[in-house]
Amino acid sequence: MMEIRQGRPEDYPQLMEQVVQSFRERNPAHPRFEPLYPDVIGPDEERMSHWRLAFVDGKLAAGIEIIPQRLRLGPDVILPSGGIGNVHCWHPYRKSGCMSALLQRCVADMTAMGDLISLLGGDRLRYGNYGWEYAGSQRTLSLSASMRRTADGLPPPLASCDLRTYNGNDADAALILRLYTQRSLGAERPTLEFCQAVLNRPNIVTYLDGDDAYLTIDRGNHIVEYAGDTDALERILRFLLKSGNWSVALPPVELSGKTEAMFLSYATGYQVTSAGMCRINDLAGTLNAFLPLLRQRLDGWMGSLTIGCHDGMAARLDADTTTFAITPTLAPADVTISRAEMARLLFGPFPPPLNNASIAIRNTLRLLFPLPLFWTPLDHI
Repeated sequence: MMEIRQGRPEDYPQLMEQVVQSFRERNPAHPRFEPLYPDVIGPDEERMSHWRLAFVDGKLAAGIEIIPQRLRLGPDVILPSGGIGNVHCWHPYRKSGCMSALLQRCVADMTAMGDLISLLGGDRLRYGNYGWEYAGSQRTLSLSASMRRTADGLPPPLASCDLRTYNGNDADAALILRLYTQRSLGAERPTLEFCQAVLNRPNIVTYLDGDDAYLTIDRGNHIVEYAGDTDALERILRFLLKSGNWSVALPPVELSGKTEAMFLSYATGYQVTSAGMCRINDLAGTLNAFLPLLRQRLDGWMGSLTIGCHDGMAARLDADTTTFAITPTLAPADVTISRAEMARLLFGPFPPPLNNASIAIRNTLRLLFPLPLFWTPLDHI
């Protein structure tokens, strides 16, 4: 007999042991999860309530953590989302239906909680069956000081003593949180304590240039987060580039600005890749979150368009000279695709085939989509 319920503090010791042992089946040296994600994993009631646990005949068999977050995509877009993480099944219970039941429960709970989309990383074949698909886009740049060796007026490379590193100081954490929030890009960090937990993850170092900017790196020569004044960030970057080449992931062009242009000036090349796997839980809600941007893109357009999924979810767009509205509907759709294809349609980078749609509808959809979707590498999904 299977039971699925939220996690409780008393589940924590056994859960932490089983999740790491499950991951060590394929990676024997996998570190424990408690120090990896101190921001979202802990024995307290709130963080344990994010887990959905499957029990078979009263024994813990599998678990999934739903990580609630609000993605900021520029100053006008807040997108409530549920990250799916730390998915595992204890070896004796594999192929018993636990994962399928857990994923279905997570989808139902996220929808009920108002998570418009869900994000995860993992097996496309497995999660595609439940509506997740690779979507969104980011530009991953390879950076080298040689790209700017003949430029005039560049700040001289700094020495390590010219910078300070974050070491748990409350004032520095508050500064980093303020700069991060001003950037209006990435998952919201609701408290100073939460921000400190993110910054305390292992194998990262955060450099600050005065009170103007910070830049976080990992041991793989990746810049994993940045915020603040562009000139100050360039000074930190030039310090890093003294030690070799680095990489950084930039958001889509619509979410980029002066700082991203600075990074591009050091790029020897870049790749455009999907941001991760995404599921649309609420189509009308997701479109309404982007309403300011959609209004701009369809300025002057009048008419109606209904977009739907094969499983019945649909949203209707109506525009005339005075209004632009997006509402859920049960009416027949003008274009109907799968839930996984809906993620690609809305967020790209490559749209699904729309062979059954008219040319006029396809042209309208090209004006609407893709929408920008991005999160920083430190945002645990």
